[in-house]
Amino acid sequence: MDTTADQRTELVHELVITLPSFGRWVSSIWNSETPFGRVSHRQVAVLYYLRRSEFMAGLPATPSNFAELLSVRKSVITRVLASLEAGGFITRVSAPDDARSQLIALTERGHALSVYIEEIFLKEMIGSIEFVSDDDAILLMQVVPLLKRISRNLEQARKDRVALMGENPYEDAGL
Repeated sequence: MDTTADQRTELVHELVITLPSFGRWVSSIWNSETPFGRVSHRQVAVLYYLRRSEFMAGLPATPSNFAELLSVRKSVITRVLASLEAGGFITRVSAPDDARSQLIALTERGHALSVYIEEIFLKEMIGSIEFVSDDDAILLMQVVPLLKRISRNLEQARKDRVALMGENPYEDAGL
């Protein structure tokens, strides 16, 4: 079955309305008080990427790669990593092939925090999908790779727009 332009437009509207609620839920967990202290969503993301290395897509755990994965400036990642290091969640070592480059490693404390946050995610997320039938669960599993692909395409569109118009074209235009 082919979709019309109107149907695709309606799909985009539904995604724009629905997906932010997932982001708000994630932020409510990531930006919260834990037994390890208060942690930000970026700190949790770094710890999660380090612990679940399959999400690093084969990239070495360097500050530059984290900045790319999280779509933030290197200065932002520098502050995130400094905070994680000060809290005892990560360590930094020189890369064996380039002493100027740093590799980030998870400490036991960082691992424990990442596991703690993931357990909250799993408990709440599994609880929120209890009503989903087995057939719908299979359908959702098929949709996730499409959402990831859409996300990558949107990130590339954002990068292209920034390269063309600057970081905040509306501010530059006085709007």
